[in-house]
Amino acid sequence: MIDLPRRYLANPVVWAVIAAALTPSAALRARAETQTIAAGPPFAEVLLERLRAGTHRESFIAQTLAPLRQLDTDGDGLNQRDVERADMLARTRERARVAQELLNMDFNGDLKVERAEVLEFFGTESERRAGAADAMLQRLDTNHDGAATLAEALAAAPSSPSRSDSGVSVASLLVLDPDGDGRITARELAALAGSAFDYFDADRDGTVSEIEASAIRAEQRLARQVRERRESGCFFAPPSADARFIAYAPYGAQTVSTVFVGSPDIETGVIDVRIEPGAQPLYLVLMTHDSTIWRFTGATGRIERVVATSTTSKSREEGRGRGATSAVGVVGVARDRVQIASRDCLPDFADKREIDAGVPQEGLAALFSRPPDAIARENPIGTLSLPSLAITRFKDSEKPAPLPGFDPVIWGDAVGFFPGGLVKLAAKDVVAAEPVGDYDVLPSKFGLAALVASGQVRFEGDASFRRKFILLRPIARWPAEMNGALSTAFVKPSNIPMPEGKLGHSCVLSVEQGTKANWERLCQDALISSIPEVQRPSEDKLRR
Repeated sequence: MIDLPRRYLANPVVWAVIAAALTPSAALRARAETQTIAAGPPFAEVLLERLRAGTHRESFIAQTLAPLRQLDTDGDGLNQRDVERADMLARTRERARVAQELLNMDFNGDLKVERAEVLEFFGTESERRAGAADAMLQRLDTNHDGAATLAEALAAAPSSPSRSDSGVSVASLLVLDPDGDGRITARELAALAGSAFDYFDADRDGTVSEIEASAIRAEQRLARQVRERRESGCFFAPPSADARFIAYAPYGAQTVSTVFVGSPDIETGVIDVRIEPGAQPLYLVLMTHDSTIWRFTGATGRIERVVATSTTSKSREEGRGRGATSAVGVVGVARDRVQIASRDCLPDFADKREIDAGVPQEGLAALFSRPPDAIARENPIGTLSLPSLAITRFKDSEKPAPLPGFDPVIWGDAVGFFPGGLVKLAAKDVVAAEPVGDYDVLPSKFGLAALVASGQVRFEGDASFRRKFILLRPIARWPAEMNGALSTAFVKPSNIPMPEGKLGHSCVLSVEQGTKANWERLCQDALISSIPEVQRPSEDKLRR
């Protein structure tokens, strides 16, 4: 069986042969012209979409040439003028389709459609058809007067990327232009198609076998992922030729920061990174699950670029799904050498088995033009040395002593979970894409230790799992991420306003509930009732 990823990694010249096919909007094309964009997979997606088991070399080349023959109206090769003409024709066809859709329902010929006409077109009225009628009018009736006019329908017509009758994106063909003269000829495209076919035709019999098709499908998935990431704005400058490219993914930090990245409801950790002396430039891709600030010291002049990301983001914290950025920051490196990326931009390399199998290297190599020289994952860490990848973890015997202004008992609980303790940072020093600020109330049990020491909160109990906290004075915010083993019970008198923020897995009891012998059960019941019902994914999402 063909070991496709190994072939990629073993032949770096292949990465520069053909850039990944993009289907960019005008905005993305403009952005691409002003940025250095890493090459994608060895062969563009448009060259792979017809490659499947049983395909013969000559028929594949002919099928690849067919869209160019169709779109190259003057026979001088496909150029920008042909792309613009195809765009115009595609928009015209889409407007005609939308107009035809509306006119088919315009029974009285007044060039507008009302709900009754839509239902008449659908036939027998039903709840499902009524919903479809309402959805259509909501889409087309832009002035909300109860009728969709022909002008409104045409204005609402989507402007989709131009495609040939065979479904091939016009722009994706022009991007293949091998000599950069602004056009791609039939001879050039035939040569590119032949190269793509020969690359996968391991036994050189001129036909794609089932084993070869499996390798092609893997490449198609990779090309699609790279295209989708780039269409979402994921662009990375490639490492320089002599740089050491390191990808590193600890789960999080053992130390908590006094400033947050993203939101005060997010617990942000700190990882100290020491850059060791040396001359070789370092290109670093750093990924964490938790919100993390990477604090660099040492020979930081070696750093060519830092790309940092985290699974945690302000967008995800607010329940808005895919995040545009990440709740991650960098200290000690100039802003122009830092890029904060969305977690959705980078392949996951948190699984050691996948790292050993080479899985994340494929995606990273596609996005950065070369595979990493070193890649590793870790559990939460305290400090990191680069490029040696030496790490240290804080030990229980090295727990830091309580700082002034913190209750020593609760501080002891806090450093049981975060043995690196608390690190004071200045928000102005943090390079980040999401908001950065000082916590009003520190996260987790560090926040509780400060609240107890200030007299705003009193704790009762002699063991952490039997301890509840009584609010004596108003507090600005609940300590962030009091989840799991960090969760606790708060007793709030009725005359104290409810703090802002999120409780996590903790609960709030009334004074009466807090005095009962079964307060722990009451807390558990309150927590269960506060958890929203799990939403089952739609059947459409399950199918995808």
